[in-house]
Amino acid sequence: MPDAPNVIVAVDEKKMAQLQEALEKDKKQIRKQFEKERAKLEAQTAITEEEREKLLAELEVEQKAQQKEKSKQQKLLKKINNYEEKLLRGNEEMEKAMKQEQKLLKTKAELEERRR
Repeated sequence: MPDAPNVIVAVDEKKMAQLQEALEKDKKQIRKQFEKERAKLEAQTAITEEEREKLLAELEVEQKAQQKEKSKQQKLLKKINNYEEKLLRGNEEMEKAMKQEQKLLKTKAELEERRR
């Protein structure tokens, strides 16, 4: 069997943690911005109640859209992490199988040598 290329995959836990932390920070920033805008709108006495409700509804829709996008990003990060782990396990299994094959070939050669 020809030598298979050695593939090494490093699951960078630190990088994943940094990305998760950045996503959480973004979520907090979105919420903070939402609250700031909400307070600003509520403080404005010149606009009517109807206008205020409309603007608040628009802000909530925007916030939900941003949170949905961040949630998608988190799910993608988890998928990437799972794929990396599966690839690493697959590489380990392939290496184990190659070692077993080499051992079998060596044993076969020894048996052939004994028969002579």
